[in-house]
Amino acid sequence: MVMTLTLTLTFTLTLHSAGAQGNDNCQLIPVRENIIKETTVLHLNRQVQASCSAEVNLHKCEGQCESKVIPSVRHARGFRRDCRCCKEGTIRTRTVPLTRCFHNGELLVGVMDMAEVSDLESCSCVSCMN
Repeated sequence: MVMTLTLTLTFTLTLHSAGAQGNDNCQLIPVRENIIKETTVLHLNRQVQASCSAEVNLHKCEGQCESKVIPSVRHARGFRRDCRCCKEGTIRTRTVPLTRCFHNGELLVGVMDMAEVSDLESCSCVSCMN
C-alpha cells in the first residue's frame, strides 16, 4: 500500500512597522564640535607646546531606516531579513583653523594652527550586516 501525502502551507502575514516601505528618515544634520589639537607652535620666537582649539560646524547622520524580518521557508533559519541602517555616504576632508591656542593656561594672542577634519556630505539607508 502506497500513500501520498500532500502538504500545503499558507502564510497570512500582516506587517506592522513604524513606517511604510520608502518612509526612511535618514538625514544629514549639522552639529558644532569642539576640535582640540595638542601641537608645537611658534610664540615670541620660540617653540612652545600648545593646545589649540576651535568650534567647527560639521555634520552627522541620524534617523531611522525600515528593517524587517519575514517568515520564509526558503531561508535556513526560517526568516528572511531585510536590515537597513542610516549610514554615511560621501565624506570629505576639510582643513579648519584652530584660532584659540593656550600654553600653560595662557591664551597665545595671534597664534593659530590648522587641523584636518572629516565631514559628512550625505547619508542614506543602506543594507546592514545581518
